[in-house]
Amino acid sequence: MGDKVLWSREKEMALEATVRRLTEQNGGLETVLDEKTARCSELSTTLQEQQVRSLSMQSEFEAYKKAHKISSDLGALENAVVSLQAKLEEQP
Repeated sequence: MGDKVLWSREKEMALEATVRRLTEQNGGLETVLDEKTARCSELSTTLQEQQVRSLSMQSEFEAYKKAHKISSDLGALENAVVSLQAKLEEQP
C-alpha cells in the first residue's frame, strides 16, 4: 500500500507540474494574442484611412478630368497622373 501511495503522490506532483507549465504557457500565449490583436487593429485602421484617401484621390481625378475635358488626350492624362503621384507622395 505504501508503494501505491508513493506512486500516486509522484503522479500527483507530475500532474501539478504539468498544470503549472501549461498555465504559464497559456499566459504567454494570451500576451502574444493581445499583441497580435492590437497590431491587427492598427493595420485595419491604416487600411481604412488609405481607402478613404484613395476614394478622395479618385474623386479629385474625376473632377480634374471634367475640368480639363480629358478624354483621349494622352498628354493631359500624363500630366494628371504626374500631379496625382505628387499629391500621393506628399501624403504621410
